[in-house]
Amino acid sequence: MRLGHLSDLHLADRRRYPRNGFTARDCDRHSAALGQRLLRALAGAGVDHLVVTGDLTLSSEASEFEKAAALLRPWSERGRLTAVPGNHDVWTAEAVRTSRFLRLLGADGRGMRRPAPAFPRAVVASPEVTLIALDSARPGDEPYETPGRLGRLEAWLLREERGDDVAPRLAGGDGRPEVLGHLVGAVRRPGPGEQRGEHLRPLVPARPRLGPLAGAPSARHPSPRGRAV
Repeated sequence: MRLGHLSDLHLADRRRYPRNGFTARDCDRHSAALGQRLLRALAGAGVDHLVVTGDLTLSSEASEFEKAAALLRPWSERGRLTAVPGNHDVWTAEAVRTSRFLRLLGADGRGMRRPAPAFPRAVVASPEVTLIALDSARPGDEPYETPGRLGRLEAWLLREERGDDVAPRLAGGDGRPEVLGHLVGAVRRPGPGEQRGEHLRPLVPARPRLGPLAGAPSARHPSPRGRAV
């Protein structure tokens, strides 16, 4: 079983800016073409299942989610995609109120006609591997300074390190659990010279016992990232 990991695409609809604290120039820092190349590389590496750990959009605009869904469709149509939201995917109050991530994309990339709580979500990717997707994205008045938080069950899964017991009960499988999430951090005031977001630090460290995708990535994530494991 080979997993592909992609994060921080920040897909943008340049026509919609300036808005939500970003300019049209900010859109140029991220490239949909680069995301396509990463996906082709992962497909060429023989990836069996793709996981995307948040920040698919720049500022949670509906057209940006539509772009993400189209980009990931080759994986979602085959049932080989698991996605979780990041802080950029709940950037605006409107996006949160209308459940844009769940409605237009969802955990499997196919969207939900009637959005309902979807996390924690367990996916039996193979007889050997069960994915446990966690949602740590939380909206706030200052999105760059809003820390990620886990729900009670999600926090229990990590803090108690009971994934080996919980995964079969959630998904009905016996596979080794891989825990997927975005940023989980604490907030402090930015220091001199720090860029936006650098003052966020992960609180949950990677747990080797839970596999190579466990834990939370760094808060400093300006560019898309992909890997096969």
